[in-house]
Amino acid sequence: MRLQSILHCGLGCSFGLVLWLLPNFSNAQILGDLETGAIFGGPYNRIQIFTEEGTLFDAFSDRQFSTPIQPFVRLRAGYTIAKRHTIIALVAPLTIRSYTDGYGADILYQSTTFDANEALEVRYMFNSYRLTYRFHIIEKDKFTLALGATAKLRQAEIEVKSDQQSAINRNLGFVPIINFYLNYRPIEKLGIIFEGDALAIPNIPGRAEDVFLGVGYYVRENLAIKAGYRLLEGGSRNPESTTFIFVHYASVGVTWGM
Repeated sequence: MRLQSILHCGLGCSFGLVLWLLPNFSNAQILGDLETGAIFGGPYNRIQIFTEEGTLFDAFSDRQFSTPIQPFVRLRAGYTIAKRHTIIALVAPLTIRSYTDGYGADILYQSTTFDANEALEVRYMFNSYRLTYRFHIIEKDKFTLALGATAKLRQAEIEVKSDQQSAINRNLGFVPIINFYLNYRPIEKLGIIFEGDALAIPNIPGRAEDVFLGVGYYVRENLAIKAGYRLLEGGSRNPESTTFIFVHYASVGVTWGM
């Protein structure tokens, strides 16, 4: 009930914002962004269900696991209104698989015990659906700076399976995050882009960062090809579970407006 109340509040506030900006929609610019590339795993993917008794293992850094390079895709669409207000919807599915021929010790996961010598697959799914509002603090020919807030709905699943059995943990949650965007264009055709969603609060065992740094080449004013590095990091710890992940992305994409 609490999650539903938060979601209803977020959607209501977003709808109210759209109505407030509606008179300016005649000056709106439609935006689109398609991003794809490769995921290279990262320094850690720590997993533990039932924190007091489950096995804490790392599907990235534990040497028994291997994580092959895997593809990804993300899609954004939005409006920039009167050159100052941007509303963006993002769909960012993510699935990573890691494998081991045998962990070397029993793994107790979700009340299921996997034998030390079993070949295992770990499937980590972290789908993200976000609605962002940001305000353009600075909007000049060569420099744009914008700050805002993102309402993030995350759909997470972590599955451990062997040929004989499987166990899965599912979680659906809402996370408010700070959004930022910076674009510096030293020359007409080239832009340096730094943007993302991030939030970490001291004394709270949880955080989230999704940040991109790259360059954009402007084929024309409203069409750019971009390439760069993205990182996704975050997680939480509570009596029910511990999950923290760090993922590297090699990213390419296209951004357009009309």
